[in-house]
Amino acid sequence: MIVLLLVTIGYWLLSKRTDKTNWTLFAIHFVLTIPTIIYLKFPSILLDVQLTDQNELIRAIEFRIKVIPVAWTLFIVGQILFLIYFIRTIKAKPIMT
Repeated sequence: MIVLLLVTIGYWLLSKRTDKTNWTLFAIHFVLTIPTIIYLKFPSILLDVQLTDQNELIRAIEFRIKVIPVAWTLFIVGQILFLIYFIRTIKAKPIMT
């Protein structure tokens, strides 16, 4: 939640410096970030607890464990892309009044 707050502040600061938001980059950032947010909010989203077969349940848990690093990697890539965009925009544009 802290990272989301910082990103929101970052987009707000960018809106003060530029007249337009790069919506393509925003969409990419959103798509890369949202899987981890959903994963953190709903940790059992990919885990069917109604499975009666123990082997199926173990496979489902193993799959979920394998997906966690992928979600975190996407999240970190999204944050790095936003940081690069933020730094380039701050350096390139003077403050609008």
